[in-house]
Amino acid sequence: MDTPAVSFFPNTCISVDRALIDEGEIFHSRNAGAVLDYVESVTDRDAEPDRTRARRVRREVADLTADLMNGAVD
Repeated sequence: MDTPAVSFFPNTCISVDRALIDEGEIFHSRNAGAVLDYVESVTDRDAEPDRTRARRVRREVADLTADLMNGAVD
């Protein structure tokens, strides 16, 4: 949802976390100071979610579901 997120998984990152880290979607560190610096750097504007994409995805899912249901009825 485009809001700041932190991962501090202690072992090898799972593939989902690794992909999010690589895409810059989450901040990952096991260093408490680095995590604190990151959290302190987050502004209110950074933490305000952009729901534009979520609304678009919801509409797409609703349309696909309706298509499936209408296809089952026909």
